[in-house]
Amino acid sequence: MVEVIKKVNRPVVIMGDFNCSLTSDENTLNIFQDSLSISTWPPKDPTFPSHKATMCLDHVFVRQHLKMSHYTAMPIVLSDNQSVLAEVFIQK
Repeated sequence: MVEVIKKVNRPVVIMGDFNCSLTSDENTLNIFQDSLSISTWPPKDPTFPSHKATMCLDHVFVRQHLKMSHYTAMPIVLSDNQSVLAEVFIQK
């Protein structure tokens, strides 16, 4: 995935259930984030499991002229993870 995204020369949004947190011991997401020069909103809302969320496994990353101004988990049960709402805008 990293090699494909590196070839894209325009703004990129990457989002989904990554099955790990930004604070996990493996640092997987931090390595992913650093290798692509992408940023994310510091997660404050847990997203998993949806019925009683205790972990933040769902993330939104942005790159190149995009910035996030808001990120929150939505208490809507559609799957085993809560939905995430992120506001993204283009920097001028």
